[in-house]
Amino acid sequence: MTTSSHRRRRLHRIIKESQSDAQEQTGVQAGDLQRLWRVYLTTHRWAVAGMLAALVVWASVPYFFALTHRYMIDGILVPGAGAMIGDHSALLPKFLLGLGLVFGANMLLHTVNLVCNWTVSSSTLKIGRDVALRLRDQLYLKLNTLHLGYYDRTQSGRVVARVQADVGQIQNTVTGHLASLLIEPIKLTVGFAVLFWLDWRLARILAVAAPLYAGIFILLRPRIRVNGMAQSRLNSRLYGLTAERLEAIQVVKAFGKERGELGVFSRAVHNGVRLAQRHALYNQGLSFAASALSAVAVTGILLHGLLSVRDGLHGMTLGSVVAFVHLAQQVFQPIQTLTAMGAVVQTTMVSLRRIFTLLDEPCPTMSGGITLAGMAGKIRLEHVTFSYPSQSRPALRDLSLEVRAGDHVAIMGPSGSGKSTLFNMLLRFYEPQQGRIFVGGVDITDADVASLRRHVRYVQQEPFIFSGTIADSIRYGCPDATDSQIAAVAGLAEMQEFISGLPERYDTVIGESGIGLSGGQRQRLALATALLTDPEILLLDDATSALDAETEARIRKTLRSVMAGRTSLIITQRISTARNCDHIIVLEEGGVTQSGTHDELTSADGFYRRICKQQDVDSHA
Repeated sequence: MTTSSHRRRRLHRIIKESQSDAQEQTGVQAGDLQRLWRVYLTTHRWAVAGMLAALVVWASVPYFFALTHRYMIDGILVPGAGAMIGDHSALLPKFLLGLGLVFGANMLLHTVNLVCNWTVSSSTLKIGRDVALRLRDQLYLKLNTLHLGYYDRTQSGRVVARVQADVGQIQNTVTGHLASLLIEPIKLTVGFAVLFWLDWRLARILAVAAPLYAGIFILLRPRIRVNGMAQSRLNSRLYGLTAERLEAIQVVKAFGKERGELGVFSRAVHNGVRLAQRHALYNQGLSFAASALSAVAVTGILLHGLLSVRDGLHGMTLGSVVAFVHLAQQVFQPIQTLTAMGAVVQTTMVSLRRIFTLLDEPCPTMSGGITLAGMAGKIRLEHVTFSYPSQSRPALRDLSLEVRAGDHVAIMGPSGSGKSTLFNMLLRFYEPQQGRIFVGGVDITDADVASLRRHVRYVQQEPFIFSGTIADSIRYGCPDATDSQIAAVAGLAEMQEFISGLPERYDTVIGESGIGLSGGQRQRLALATALLTDPEILLLDDATSALDAETEARIRKTLRSVMAGRTSLIITQRISTARNCDHIIVLEEGGVTQSGTHDELTSADGFYRRICKQQDVDSHA
């Protein structure tokens, strides 16, 4: 199969997906607009009212210009031309007066036009900025409160597209197109009213042309809509692709895939160009149809009007014909404008629907539950079962265990046994499909999530470090911490040696994701951040795996002292760490297979004894 056929198939698939989206979204657009007005625009109702008043005046101005043209011709030029054969000196004052009136009227109309234009532009700019600000704030808050399951099934770049591209699309539409969307229908209505008032016979010609154009638009509208949705979908994919590849740039370089990734990106861009060309073709077709119908209608009006003037029919005057032709062109202009904006409106509606879909995602109640104040660190799980949406096998299967307050417990098991999932459940990142989890004697589904997470701190094997200074990073969970408190926890995490070697010590700026720091340094930095908050329960997910044995032993001893009377759960594969814990729990296939002390587990056949033998062999190899 050729490259071009592959591209056509990919493009066809994107369009088919967009057709499915279009069918799903039928009937929801009116509700989305009502919600946009109710939630985001009602605070600007007086600005909107003033803008609408200005729009009505603004829309009427071109038609007043046409009426001044009629007066100029019928009241001044035609009588003047008729008087040229005789003494027309008496006509000169009237001519100059009429010319002055027309000039003054035109200046007044231009002034009104400028004032209305400024009123509308300033209003739409303010409204668009405010709507975008509120939408981004709400989206960012939502993204911080969603379950992790949402991020498991959603590409990060698509999330960024919601916050940036989709909100930007709505802001641009409000700022740049809202006035036109409101003023063009007003122009159309006023224009037809004036045309029928001037001469209903000539207006009939235009009344026939407009429905013909509407039929062409209705015929092409579904294609324009689907094509616009396909462009939005493809843009989201480009966001996702770019974000994902930048995050994995070291992997790309390590495998020498720079050119290969360029090919992937280029194919996506090529599809975008083809969609844009198709989009432009539809719009050009509509524009051509409008221009052709406008030319035919105006020509018909001009011929019919001039013949009526020649034959003296219906009291038709030359000024009326000129004014009518001018007005007919004015009526077709809003039709063309609204058609051209049809694609913008469709794209905006897609963006609005996607934003509201994200805002409507269910998330755990962050507050309003039982506040865990001064809780004991007892943990109990009762028959907990949990499956990730992307996996058929449960990550936790009927899991029951109990950890006494103040115990230091090692969690061991093979990869995929549910160790990290257990920690995620304790922090309520995910909700169990079955079973209950108690922390401090409280079912965590009844607990205030914020207070739960204040008492439980989680240090990952590969912690994420925000860009900023070392001090800022440590202070992340406790913004009011003093410099002495930061130095104290840095000492507990064995950070003094490498911090003393930094050019600005605690004020040294580290890059995004802790770039420039070793794996062990990032782990110690994350540990210091957790210890600064003085947690009741500390969850360590292989959080010292990148440290050498000597440093790990010192940190382990320090943690025993710092966490005395409080609870620690430590995921580890090192027997040297597990044997010093009060209790060891072995997970396999999402359930507990062994539980006891080091001596108890080494005396029984199972995973723990096999690991002990393996590490003993490795240590003597």
